[in-house]
Amino acid sequence: TGERLANELIQTYKEEHSGVFPDKVTFNLWSTECIRNEGIMESKILNLLGVKPVYDGYGKVVDLKVIPRKVLNRPRVDVILIPSGLYRDIFPQLVLLLDKAVKLAAQQDEVDNYVRKNTARHRDMLIEKGVNKSLAKTLSEVRIFSTPDGAYGTGTNTVIDASGSWEEDKEVADVFMNRMHFPYSDAFWGDQPANDSLLIALFQDNLSGTKAVLHSRTSHLYASLDNDDFFQYLGGTALAIRTIDGKSPDVIVSNLTNQGKMKNEKLSYFLSKELQARYFNPTWINSMLDEGYSGGRFVRQVSSNLWGWQVTVADAVDEGKWDNFYDVYVDDTYDLDIAQRFEESKNLYAYQVMISRMYE
Repeated sequence: TGERLANELIQTYKEEHSGVFPDKVTFNLWSTECIRNEGIMESKILNLLGVKPVYDGYGKVVDLKVIPRKVLNRPRVDVILIPSGLYRDIFPQLVLLLDKAVKLAAQQDEVDNYVRKNTARHRDMLIEKGVNKSLAKTLSEVRIFSTPDGAYGTGTNTVIDASGSWEEDKEVADVFMNRMHFPYSDAFWGDQPANDSLLIALFQDNLSGTKAVLHSRTSHLYASLDNDDFFQYLGGTALAIRTIDGKSPDVIVSNLTNQGKMKNEKLSYFLSKELQARYFNPTWINSMLDEGYSGGRFVRQVSSNLWGWQVTVADAVDEGKWDNFYDVYVDDTYDLDIAQRFEESKNLYAYQVMISRMYE
């Protein structure tokens, strides 16, 4: 499945971008997603790199091997990986496996090997900034970045929520890059082998030129607007790249919720489906408001999380989404007595916050 989705990603990108090859792709990785989908995203990453797993007699992955260029029949795609702190803690063996895959791909001396080309470019950039050749070589091979060991979260959710404390998108992107620039490999485990400014420059150099950013959903239990984690990571990554390059990459959700119909979907489409099926659905709204205070609180969170996507991936939140939000929750198009029910549950504050987000 990972191989199929990797090939579909490349083909779709080329079709939508006049034949341009997606030479660099950035992934967000979560432990809960990996547990649910049993490694589909990791398989997709390996395939993009042109590497495949080696199994023992019990079906356990024990090593990796390179897919020859003539068998792969396309260039190797450079991948940047941004795992959550929990992924790092639960699956350190996968972090090391993916690090090994990058190194194997970079070792292949091929004219169109983007992993190898970018590794050389990173090394030259680091040497130019005064890093010794040995450390520059080791750092240039890193493609995995996250918080320092023992730290969790991108920090962007707090900043985005406190919208009165900043004016420019770059201020939010800077928080993401300051939090997530720590290298992970067989040589570094979230430590600081160089000063912050140099490591941030390396992180930015890795993110720059990203053609697509991907995250996954493997369950309908939590979607993209239930909490702030999804926009923290996928949105934060997209915002960082937009700040560096001045343009947004494609933002894609690997929708793995339907076992027979797993596919890559644009975030804008994924959000639209979710809003129509759940948050603009009178049955869902009724059930939530029947929960009283806590239900109203959850409805308020949806508007705050839509605001999070507005800040980080503005292209995915068109005016119609907010118009529909107004029609359903303020104009009360379904005659659900929404304002009155918020008041009865003694949670008018949640209703006020929801409206303030719409004003903003």
